[in-house]
Amino acid sequence: MSETRPVSDSRVERILAYMVAATIGVSILAFVAVIIGSSVNAEVDGWAMTGVWPVVIMLPWFGLPLAFALLIALLITSTVRRRKEAAAATTAQADAERAAKSANRGQGGSSRKKNSPKRR
Repeated sequence: MSETRPVSDSRVERILAYMVAATIGVSILAFVAVIIGSSVNAEVDGWAMTGVWPVVIMLPWFGLPLAFALLIALLITSTVRRRKEAAAATTAQADAERAAKSANRGQGGSSRKKNSPKRR
């Protein structure tokens, strides 16, 4: 059975995760706002060209690709961190095994049984 280690997350990963969630959330809200706005103002000509509507209409066009790029950046930073942790754990395990072998050599000498005949 493998031992479980606590997952360490970095500040960069948390910030990227919140940015992805916020960007997708705002883009979805903009979709809903455009749907509601177009149904309410269906008979008014040029309603989408006044006020804040041009920004609301264009927000998903830029928000969703930005969220995708941030998601890719999050995956890359997470993969790099996990590789570093795995390499550090492997190095620490190898160091512990070497230390245990050197401690065994210092206590008993050789690893052969004392009663077995020596081979020539």
